Amino acid sequence: MSAALNKTFQYVAQSLQASLLSTPSPGWGAPDANSAPDAHLSPSLAQFLEALHRCRTRHEERALAEAHLAQVQERLKEGSGATTALVADALVRALACHLVGIQVDFAKIYAIQLAQKGNSLEKKMGATHHSI
Repeated sequence: MSAALNKTFQYVAQSLQASLLSTPSPGWGAPDANSAPDAHLSPSLAQFLEALHRCRTRHEERALAEAHLAQVQERLKEGSGATTALVADALVRALACHLVGIQVDFAKIYAIQLAQKGNSLEKKMGATHHSI
């Protein structure tokens, strides 16, 4: 795994853990009632990352990631209803699946699209995901 991906994954994990423990986080963690909608992970994404982190075996981790990735692919195939926020959320999920060893080549086109039309954070996400 590259140093950039490792650093990104550690940041997401630390932010999520900090927000779950009610300590101040850098602004990207599990949402709560007072959080801005664009500054935090969606509740379902936070739950997925937490469940993936809690898996005890490689087999359990892979099964969870593969099942989740199938849902991501279906959402992205819907096409016209996919907002940049939905695509960004899907790419974070795909990146987490990639980190456990699952092939996510299908997401490259969505990463390119996000890099072209999203806000600055979404453009960075698209470019980063495309480079893996």
